[in-house]
Amino acid sequence: FMHIPFMIDRCLVTAKQDLFAVLSGNLLLSKKSAEDAVISGNLMINRAQLKENLFSQQLQKKLLSAASSMRGHKEIPMMCDITIETKDPIRVDTNLLEANAQVGLHIKGPLQHPIIEGSVHVPSGRIRFPYQPLHISKGEITLLQGQPLNPQIELVAKNTIKNHLITLHVTGSLEDTTVLLESTPPLSNEQIVGLLIAGAHEHSLDAIIPALLMQNVTNYIFSSHRSNFYDRYIKPWMKQINVNLKPNFSDQSGRGGLRGTLEIVVNDRWRALIEKNFSLTEDTHFELEYILSDDITFRIIRDERRDVGGEVEMKWKF
Repeated sequence: FMHIPFMIDRCLVTAKQDLFAVLSGNLLLSKKSAEDAVISGNLMINRAQLKENLFSQQLQKKLLSAASSMRGHKEIPMMCDITIETKDPIRVDTNLLEANAQVGLHIKGPLQHPIIEGSVHVPSGRIRFPYQPLHISKGEITLLQGQPLNPQIELVAKNTIKNHLITLHVTGSLEDTTVLLESTPPLSNEQIVGLLIAGAHEHSLDAIIPALLMQNVTNYIFSSHRSNFYDRYIKPWMKQINVNLKPNFSDQSGRGGLRGTLEIVVNDRWRALIEKNFSLTEDTHFELEYILSDDITFRIIRDERRDVGGEVEMKWKF
């Protein structure tokens, strides 16, 4: 017989330049004369950073491809029984997804064709949509036996955008997912996507474009995006202020035409709106809004007739 122990102490490993991790743990390679060799033990991910979308099938293919290079010689049969866990959450940072992930995996069976079971838990994070992100309140990826590229996914993400509570539900397997968008007060799917993409849902043009994009929401969530230098080092300094320009085509009871809107959002609390109808000779519409809390909003308005007014919006829950 043979017993060869391995002790791993803060070993840096990479996979296709997408995953950088520091591993520690203990492994044991054992072999008896009449049995196949077995490698067993526990590995702990001390810390790690992932530069690919955690929900992307492309990422899983890359990781399996990287693992294939460590499967050993096909003529030397070897079994495995390895547990992999995270000490500190894995940091995921891409153009689309920013999250923390906790991993608990069990790899067993022949090393040439291992069986991977376990789950990836996402306790926090956010999905970055162009106008406002959705904050992840629940995320779970469950790897099933025999389906390494088709895990079960459960994802819930929420945020309050323009006094609407938007909720995204994703359920099912990676190859057959169901995406459900909800809003309180109620909005259609196209209007919800309009809030996520452009920050508006009232006008016809803002409803047409999200209708075209609605069918691609699934691809957007599960696509593969990598961070670049701008997104990692420059954009964080600029994300305090969002400026959006929205052209709107609408009838508005005979007052139609091309209406341009410039919206400035600061810290998700202050919002300034400048609106101009280029087809009419009326004055410009101004709005200044301050969100004191989720239930109280102050608003100062100067309309096209130069009348100045104020509003206080309060919500009560029973």
